[in-house]
Amino acid sequence: MTPVETLPKAPITEAITEVKFVSKDGASKEEDFLSFYNAIRERFPHRKQQLKIVHQVSFQLGEEKSVIEKREMAGFRFESDDRKDIVQVRHDRLSVHRLTPYTNWAAYSATAKELWAAFAQIFPLSGVQRIGLRYLNRIELPLPVDDIRKFCLLFPETPPEVPQLWSNFLMRFSHKDRETNAQGTVTLTLDPDSAKSPALLPLILDIHAFYRYEAPVSPNSEELWQDAAKLRDVKNRIFFSCLTPSTIQLFK
Repeated sequence: MTPVETLPKAPITEAITEVKFVSKDGASKEEDFLSFYNAIRERFPHRKQQLKIVHQVSFQLGEEKSVIEKREMAGFRFESDDRKDIVQVRHDRLSVHRLTPYTNWAAYSATAKELWAAFAQIFPLSGVQRIGLRYLNRIELPLPVDDIRKFCLLFPETPPEVPQLWSNFLMRFSHKDRETNAQGTVTLTLDPDSAKSPALLPLILDIHAFYRYEAPVSPNSEELWQDAAKLRDVKNRIFFSCLTPSTIQLFK
């Protein structure tokens, strides 16, 4: 079993909890979004409407094509004064985001649970289809790095004949955790803004774990947050399994 510990300088750049739901009437109304905003506006005063642009193209023989552009409301984004805490709501999902600096799981999960409770009181929900956690980590390795596997065990293995001087890479795999039956993806890539830090090799370790329910779960069920805690455990095991003790020391 890979040891898991609390890191004082955890490299988390964004934590996301997402709940995908089914509405009773099939579609949420704008007044529902605004009622939710009024309930949380003291903590999330900044509101941005998100639009979906749909293009409808029609052709008729002997005539020029006709293009109709429609702008539809996709949802809203609510932000705290310091822009570190974000809530996004759409017609079928709610997500709670925490940007760096990340505090701790107890505080973050309590905020997500509180926001979901306020949301579920306002929106006409029939059930939850999925709950997921996603953590984006920026692993900054000091250059020069002669062998990246001294720091990160999850890394592409290439034949000797393939040029070894890489400018970028993307590695992703899907998983199902045997212990919890959670599903998800793990992605490792190079930060596209790496040129801004010439003395560092910045890796992005993106860990996503979720439960998809065969039968919708009650919006008020404690099972949702018990499952969220399990997903956090899955995320932690993946994180610590991917990195070597030398790398973990960077975050202490």
